[in-house]
Amino acid sequence: MRWFFRIVLTLAIGCLAVLATLPYLGPLEQGWKDFLHAWELVRSDKFDPSETKAKDQPIHGGEPTRSREVVIPEPETETAESLAPEDSFLTEARARANADPEAAMNWLQAEASSTERLRGMLEVVAIWAAQDSENALLWLETNAQGIARHETIHSGIELWSREDPLAAATWVEGMANDGSKSTAAQTLASNWAVTNPAAAAKWIGQLPPGLIRNDAAGAYVDSLMITNPDAAADWAVDESIRQGNYELWTDTISNYTTSDPEGTLTYIRSLENTAIAERAVTAHLETMAETDPNAAAEWIASLSPVDPLYNDELGTILLREWSRSDSVAASTWLSEAQSGPKRDAAIIGFAETMIDYEPAAVAAWTNTISDPQTRVNWLTHAVQTWARTKPVETLRWLKEVEIDPALRTQLAREVGAD
Repeated sequence: MRWFFRIVLTLAIGCLAVLATLPYLGPLEQGWKDFLHAWELVRSDKFDPSETKAKDQPIHGGEPTRSREVVIPEPETETAESLAPEDSFLTEARARANADPEAAMNWLQAEASSTERLRGMLEVVAIWAAQDSENALLWLETNAQGIARHETIHSGIELWSREDPLAAATWVEGMANDGSKSTAAQTLASNWAVTNPAAAAKWIGQLPPGLIRNDAAGAYVDSLMITNPDAAADWAVDESIRQGNYELWTDTISNYTTSDPEGTLTYIRSLENTAIAERAVTAHLETMAETDPNAAAEWIASLSPVDPLYNDELGTILLREWSRSDSVAASTWLSEAQSGPKRDAAIIGFAETMIDYEPAAVAAWTNTISDPQTRVNWLTHAVQTWARTKPVETLRWLKEVEIDPALRTQLAREVGAD
């Protein structure tokens, strides 16, 4: 009986195992066949690994085989932009310029719309100036008008100055003294400074004093500043002294500071004990105060009273510029500064900028100036300015503020109190 029970149990388990494997018989059979086929291919002489790639597909929804090959870019296809036709207007302008540039200009003047005319004229100038710069510019000076006149003359001189700057310089000198001549002089000086700065400087030096020379000098310095800032600054010093054009000098130092603050400071120290050094320090500090007033304040603090670059007016310059951009931060800095000549100078700078905006605040600050005479002068100015718009508030403040009684009476009388 026991043997019979064991046989029946074994058969039952076997049946369950068969039933459990039935769903997998098909895939197992297919896998076995694939294995046998692959083995036969490997053993044969015609085996090619590339033939099996197409068969590496997922079975019954499994994940696809991941490629491990290096990706290469697809060949670029021509886009709509690359296939776009060339600008027909400029094509015609170029064709006319090559045939007869003067006729091309006349065609543009007569036929082209105002929006297209300048584009076409610049195209014609590029071709005409390459062939005959002098006549091209002569036509422009005689016929071009408005913004087209300046733009095309600039373009023509730019091309001519690369080929023959001396000839271009002679032509510029013969132009009428107006904005067009200034445009031409600036373009020539800027380009010439790159190729032959000594020749360009000599040409500017023989121009008569006036706006044309000043404009050419400014363009020359700006161009030379890119490659040799110290040489540009040296030339600007000499030109400023010769012509009294100190705006050129301050602009040069300002540009130098913007591009290289440390280099500018080194250069300025080489000017110590010269009349021009003080102007340089002012321009340097003004530029720093515009861009990073906190750094400018730290720089002033780092200077000792015996430093040749130091003077009490530096605080005035700093706060004058700082108050223009951020009066709140400037007044906060003032509140943390120690009383004395440095802070007095800074208060004056704050007052110079803020007197028309916040006369009440200026009155309060000028009343803290340590030097008695400076305090009276600036407090009087602040009270007078404040009283023009708000006399009642001014009088109320005068009654409450701590101030010398005699001065209070004097100021109240100026405001209009009985």
